[in-house]
Amino acid sequence: MQLSKSNNNVWLINALLTTLFVVIVGIIIWGMNKGFDLSDEGLHMHLLTYPTEGGKRGGYQWFFSWMHLSILGAKTLRLLLMLLSAGVFSWGMWCWMSANDYFKDKTNVYNLLTLFAFIGIGTFVNFAQQPRTLSYNTLTLVCMQLIAGLFLYANALYKQRRALWQLAVVALSILPILYVLYEAKFTSAISMVLLLVFVQVLWLFSERPSFKGLLVWLIAGFASLVFVVMLYCFLKKTSPFELYNNLYYELWQHYNDYAQGKSPAKARHNIIYVLISYYNSSYKAIKATIFDNAVIVVLFAMVFGLHRFLKNTLAFPKNNYVYYITPLFLLAILGLYSSEIVSEKWHINGDKFNRSAFNLYLFTLGCLLASCLALVNAQAIRQFFSSHSRREIILVCFMLFMIPIGGAAGTNNPLPLQCTQQIYAWFAIFFLLTYYLTKQTEFVLPQRIWLIVISLFAFSQIYYGYVYNTFRINGSLFDQKYEIKNLPRAEGMLFDTRTKTMVQKINNLLHERTNFTEGDPIVALTYSPGLVYLLGGISPYSPYYKNESSYADRNCNNIVRASLPNIENTIVMDFNDRRIKPDLINCFLMQGIDLASDYVQIGSVPFYNGKKGRKLAIYAPKHLLKNAHQNEEEQNDKANADTNVQIDSLDVDKPEPSSEEDEIH
Repeated sequence: MQLSKSNNNVWLINALLTTLFVVIVGIIIWGMNKGFDLSDEGLHMHLLTYPTEGGKRGGYQWFFSWMHLSILGAKTLRLLLMLLSAGVFSWGMWCWMSANDYFKDKTNVYNLLTLFAFIGIGTFVNFAQQPRTLSYNTLTLVCMQLIAGLFLYANALYKQRRALWQLAVVALSILPILYVLYEAKFTSAISMVLLLVFVQVLWLFSERPSFKGLLVWLIAGFASLVFVVMLYCFLKKTSPFELYNNLYYELWQHYNDYAQGKSPAKARHNIIYVLISYYNSSYKAIKATIFDNAVIVVLFAMVFGLHRFLKNTLAFPKNNYVYYITPLFLLAILGLYSSEIVSEKWHINGDKFNRSAFNLYLFTLGCLLASCLALVNAQAIRQFFSSHSRREIILVCFMLFMIPIGGAAGTNNPLPLQCTQQIYAWFAIFFLLTYYLTKQTEFVLPQRIWLIVISLFAFSQIYYGYVYNTFRINGSLFDQKYEIKNLPRAEGMLFDTRTKTMVQKINNLLHERTNFTEGDPIVALTYSPGLVYLLGGISPYSPYYKNESSYADRNCNNIVRASLPNIENTIVMDFNDRRIKPDLINCFLMQGIDLASDYVQIGSVPFYNGKKGRKLAIYAPKHLLKNAHQNEEEQNDKANADTNVQIDSLDVDKPEPSSEEDEIH
């Protein structure tokens, strides 16, 4: 079928998508200096500032700690890295399309600008779901996007029979990115390697190579694997055998305890258990939102039946408007389903709604797939599987579909949530499906409407999630209006009035009542590493502290492993309506710190989340108090029994150091 001349006029969709993309980037830049989450954002800023006090939460922070990033600097770097990765991914995908015979007339329908703007919008959905500083999940997205783009570009070079050295340079450039991904989230790195190997093997077999050619590729692949392993062992100063033992340990540790019901809390950090839980959570989400209502089944039947009826029964062999009707009908169904989307708030993203955002894209993918299937016949299916260029498309779509799942590996969050954070890969599938629709019809408007509709949904999620439902801050970005004075780490940032008041009061207490200096340890038992960071403190060994029984081993492990030279100056913060666990008291004793008798409460302030009646108590060692040289009688006048640290009950035996590792990212 000949495409109409109107297909050359792609300026309109480019203008719309580019405008939407620029507006999104503008909103992100506008909100960079507004708000700071004291939990997860604070955790990542602490890791970037003090990589030695990161425990075993990955090694990604070492790549950026030399930059001495501020909060605003980390947010800017995140945006630049995501723009770079989206650009490389779009370029790699476009080069692959250029080398594939099926897309030889792509410039008549779309161009690189269309693809980049669309992929960029999908990439920035991540801003509506995560801490806005540079985190290991963001770095995972960037690395996987870069690797996928270079992988597609390398295969494009191979198809074009470019010089071997060009192919080698692109392939070798993947290795350092893969190393960074391993340090950010090793489970995602392993998943990505397995996915690429699987796709590449099928890709080679789809070309039906000679035995000699296949043998050369297998030897080259094995040699590359050995090289990567040896390089990693050299950089980590370990041996291949130790690496194998560590991987085996990560895969199977605690699994038998979990199977026997002995230690479910520890077992949930086991990768096998995590993968099983992903399957269960995603199956339940898909079943509840899609299959329970038989939406997809009915959708397929209606679209397929309508198309066949219009094309065959009404005998429109020369009237291509039949191809115009089918995708418009799909858009109408999506429009009708929008009422449920709005009622379920799928179009709103952010920390409150991100667990269901996945369903929007799953349903959209189903609609597009149904529209494509309605246009195919037996001959078209045979052509797809008989042509190498078309088999490539199926492999690439499989890879793109699996990338978000591989990126989710190794986290305790539900699979639908983690998949949506890397939804750019599904946007690439959307692009390919709409291109297929365009090739089957003479009228491209319905297919271009698909891209606009999906982009508008994504824009809505970014806008509501980034501006109004920002990740764990008080209020919206419009409420972040106030500076915190005399805090270098808060410089250039704006906060809401409650957070500003709380941080400023604590800072005043520390400097008016104690000789606290920047770099002194602070243990915030409320999981508020951002508070520690803003005050200029260091969280010993790990930013992760909670005054809860399930975290007792971790808290103790952190204190025992802490090697700060000024550990005796540790400030302790906790809610004033609860007591500190005895295990933690004993672990402090192992470091020569007696919380029970050597600490006093210097004040309390309302906690930033505004819970009624909940205040944060600040405890300081007596020797750190100002005028600590005063005689004991004067000291007792200021520090009465009510100001002592509240303790459950103190065991005389000191616990052994815990061997529990930090959770997988």
